[in-house]
Amino acid sequence: MCASMKKPGQDDLERQNAQLRKERDHLRRLLVERTERLHLKSFALDLVREAAYLIGENGRVAYVNEASCRALGYSADELLQMTVMDIDPSWSFDRSTDLLAKLRSIGSHVFESTHRRRDGSLFPVEINISYFEYGGSAYKLALVRDITEHRKVEEQLYASEQAFRAVVEHSPDYIVRYDLNYRRVYVNPARLKLIERTASEMLGTTPVEPSSLLDPSTYRERLQTVVATGKEFAEEVQFRNAAGETRWGHMRIVPEFAPDGQVSSLLVIGRDIHELKRSEQLFRTLTENLPDFIVRFDSECRPSYVNPAVAKAFAMTQEDFVGKRVRELELEPVSEPAQNDLLEAGIRRVFEEGQPNEHEARWQLADHERCYEIRHVPEKDSEGRVVSVLGIGRDITRLRSAELALRASERAYRTLAENAPDPIIRYDRNCNRIYVNPEYERVTGHKAEHVLGRSPAQISFGPAHLIAPFTEKLAGIMDSGIPEEMDYTYEANGKTVWWYVRAVPEYDEHGAIQSVLTIWRNVTEHKEAERRLLESYELLRELASRRETAREEERRRIAREMHDELGQHLTALRMGVSALRLQFGHEHPALAERIQNILSLSDQTIQVVRDVVSSLRPSVLDAGIAAALEWLTAEFSRTNGQITCRLRVIEADLVLSEELAVALFRIVQEALTNITRHARARQVVITLKRRGDDCVLEVCDDGRGFDPVAIRKKSFGLAGMKERVLMLGGKIGIASTRGAGTAVKVSIPIAKRGANA
Repeated sequence: MCASMKKPGQDDLERQNAQLRKERDHLRRLLVERTERLHLKSFALDLVREAAYLIGENGRVAYVNEASCRALGYSADELLQMTVMDIDPSWSFDRSTDLLAKLRSIGSHVFESTHRRRDGSLFPVEINISYFEYGGSAYKLALVRDITEHRKVEEQLYASEQAFRAVVEHSPDYIVRYDLNYRRVYVNPARLKLIERTASEMLGTTPVEPSSLLDPSTYRERLQTVVATGKEFAEEVQFRNAAGETRWGHMRIVPEFAPDGQVSSLLVIGRDIHELKRSEQLFRTLTENLPDFIVRFDSECRPSYVNPAVAKAFAMTQEDFVGKRVRELELEPVSEPAQNDLLEAGIRRVFEEGQPNEHEARWQLADHERCYEIRHVPEKDSEGRVVSVLGIGRDITRLRSAELALRASERAYRTLAENAPDPIIRYDRNCNRIYVNPEYERVTGHKAEHVLGRSPAQISFGPAHLIAPFTEKLAGIMDSGIPEEMDYTYEANGKTVWWYVRAVPEYDEHGAIQSVLTIWRNVTEHKEAERRLLESYELLRELASRRETAREEERRRIAREMHDELGQHLTALRMGVSALRLQFGHEHPALAERIQNILSLSDQTIQVVRDVVSSLRPSVLDAGIAAALEWLTAEFSRTNGQITCRLRVIEADLVLSEELAVALFRIVQEALTNITRHARARQVVITLKRRGDDCVLEVCDDGRGFDPVAIRKKSFGLAGMKERVLMLGGKIGIASTRGAGTAVKVSIPIAKRGANA
């Protein structure tokens, strides 16, 4: 009844309510699910490191996450009231339209822009924006990342790359970068110039296409090894330059690492070391032939090279030295047991200080003790770092021996000078005394300490007028370096004193004059003896002159008596014999023949008397020297027909004193006699002339000549000629060479003894 009491349509209403309740519950569940999803998405977006912005169609911000608030310094509510243009100052309507078109086409886009914080500061950002539609509306979700640090890293990387390029672009070295596929990704200009290619031709090519190396396959293997090991590799290689010349180079392959520590690329640095190699060869050529020791040491004081002189001296091979320290080589020192340790310490000091040092070392070599001067010299790289030390050893054994000899010589000099019988004084360049020996102290009475450092002008034992000339002599020797000999004479205590001084320059080790040594010898007694000898000689010469004059007078007297007495008697005898022949010859033929023989003998005797008279004193001398020489020349030609004799008298009227005329006549007579006996000449020329106030006589022949020095002591004829000339105050010169004839030249003053001339 109750059911029948329901109103019509009530069931439909209940069904509708039930359906509504069901839909309500479904909507509630759906709302809860969507709310949870929204909360999850919001939570997830808040956990994202990037700032997230949901932007509606009108450009207004519909949603932001916590990162957005932190990035810009605004609250979420503040950001939800802002548009894109409030956040991005570079944003514009046109840019928004272009971006929307691109997003509708490709769905998403990444680009860089600039955002503005609450404090007004700007910072760079990278934006990853996506486009979607929801509920009939278009939305854009932008994930924004602050790239300030990334920009700094990029700028640093760019600056580093620019610096790298600035270096490699202007570097003379050949620089190439390879990727892990062994293709060139960079080639610097020096390398391009070497092979005459452009960068576009080289980039992307492999090591063998093209290559200037003589062995490109080995080069690729080296690259692969460096990639595999991650270790740098270096070696010397040969390559060809643009002209096709083969040269030496040094190549380094350097691995470049990625942030994860893996090799990302290879940098190959090549350097032309051809000239260096050539210098090294020249160095070796020089060191291989030097007598000095040459050793190169590394930083551990181990030889990396020794020249043959070292190996030969120690009777070892060059390889025996390499890699061993000095103390390990067992080199036998002579006097200093720690000598090898000292040498090694010197090498280390060069590495530490970069300055050369020197040592002296002695070794026993081949049963001989040798002394060496060792010099350690640093060898530096282009950055000034000492990379090796060059040891140079020079044998100074002779020098040290010479020094010892010099010291011995100095001692000997001291002994000699201290005991010399002559005063010895040394003067410095200022003419001050720097040494006087004991004899100087004894002679002068001055003690050494009083005169040393003082000049002759300050203290002198001679007269004052001699000081200036002596000082000038010392200065001249200092300037010229030419030794001098001096004689000084002065009166002392009423007697004449003579000193002979020899001054010689003394040199230092550089060859410069540093002092003058003078030796003073008192030659007073010698001078007196010389004076007495000269007086005796003058006296002897005067006696000889008088004797010669007396001899000439005696000859004249004998010649006159023979001519007057003996000649007349012989003439009378011949006349008497002739009278007997006339009286009895016709009747007694035998007697006539005997008388004729007597007449012939008488004629011969008369001729002998005439010859003797002529030899004693030719009467032709009374006619003058010219006539006398003409007669003598004629007689010589008559008796020596094979020799041509010519006389040249420049002044026929030359008038000389009898003494001078006789002397010249006798000189020519002696010269002709010597020519006849010894010269084997074919021609003789006699010349007589006047030269100023002197009479000059020359006798020249073309004979075989002689040695004047050897003959002088044996020839009395030449000595007589010299004495005749000296007695008359003249000069005589005899010039002769074997095979080239002889010339006798006499010059005598005409008025020397010309009172009666």
